[in-house]
Amino acid sequence: MQMTEAFATTAAAVAPVIVLVAVVEMRIYGTRTRDVGLTEARLIEESTQALLAARTEEERNAVITGARRSGVTPTAIASLALSAGWVVVTILLALAEYSSLAFLATETPSPSPVAARRILLSIMLGMFMLIITPLTRWCRDYFHPMFRVFASSHRYWKARKAIRNE
Repeated sequence: MQMTEAFATTAAAVAPVIVLVAVVEMRIYGTRTRDVGLTEARLIEESTQALLAARTEEERNAVITGARRSGVTPTAIASLALSAGWVVVTILLALAEYSSLAFLATETPSPSPVAARRILLSIMLGMFMLIITPLTRWCRDYFHPMFRVFASSHRYWKARKAIRNE
């Protein structure tokens, strides 16, 4: 693989489009991750205050049980991972854009297989992120309600069993 004028021109045209999508996606996932983080921080602060205010062992156990239900969710982890992935891809694509434009700006460019592979890898990672992002959203939107149904059913049957055993 060699760096050619046609390859550099195509890469210089494609990379900014993927970067534009990356910026939009980082903003979406950044906002979602920030909101989840603020919510979790608030829940931890409230649990800590409730634990300090609890006077009996029953009250403490109730606070601890409620605190266990809160925490970082798989959705928050996915949002953070996708945000980090978009940051990496954006940096790589910016470097690919620079390499392409530097190649095109040189009067007598020398074909560089390393630069061509680096640009190709950057664009392929960008394309991967373009595919994985909506797929992740679909999985979250489709499977998350089903998991909530299963969890609610489990809690229901557990509570029913506890009531029968009393």
